[in-house]
Amino acid sequence: MIGNRSAVLLLSLVLLLGGCATGGATHTNDDGKPNAAQLNLELGLGYLRQGDRQRALEKLRRSEEMDPRNPITQSTLALLYAELREDGNAESHFRRALSLAPNDSVTHTNYGSFLCSRGRYDEALSQYRASWKNNNNPNPEVAYSGAGTCMLNAGRPGMAEGYLQKALVANRHYPYALLQMAELTFRNKQYMRTRAYLQRYADVAQPNARSLWLGYRTERALGDRAASDRDGIELMKRFPRSDEALKLRDQGETTQ
Repeated sequence: MIGNRSAVLLLSLVLLLGGCATGGATHTNDDGKPNAAQLNLELGLGYLRQGDRQRALEKLRRSEEMDPRNPITQSTLALLYAELREDGNAESHFRRALSLAPNDSVTHTNYGSFLCSRGRYDEALSQYRASWKNNNNPNPEVAYSGAGTCMLNAGRPGMAEGYLQKALVANRHYPYALLQMAELTFRNKQYMRTRAYLQRYADVAQPNARSLWLGYRTERALGDRAASDRDGIELMKRFPRSDEALKLRDQGETTQ
């Protein structure tokens, strides 16, 4: 569901691993010796990509010990602690990261997603706003989309749609915002709009269980059984173990 708080935090993890990747960074100090803090940071990021939180935490802590003033290390630790539900440590590292790099739009977005996932909606919106108001932010659509999802969690669908529309003004091809808008319009029974957003989504992203399940229900609502069955078959074929496939089975619907 679009109101799932974990989805907001997941967006932060994707943003962090994509936006804070350190490929191409130097691995040596001025004297030519290896930069151990940087190496440990990159190892920590690598373990995060693999889902190995314990090893990631070990490497990131070691990197912090060697270089406590690296804002990327601080931001990464913040998000990892958030995933581990160590909220005090998470918030401390978010604030430390922003004290070191107050104009870091990625950290503002990630901090906003953390706050939203904990039900602190107005504080979260303040962080998202700081991110998209930064003229140096190359991807304001991410912050707008995070705010839109957050407002859905807060039970403010009108504000949510407004922010998601702003995300699509910033980047009309942004898949996350397109899929969020598809789900929002479906919930409002605006099925033709849902179909249009799903078509736009299909033009820029590969189908996933969420989009296929939504497509299945949308085409059913519009009375196109053939299109609905195609999405259902694709869902069962590509994502048979997904929650969405289970929901399709639970409906007693079988597609041949």
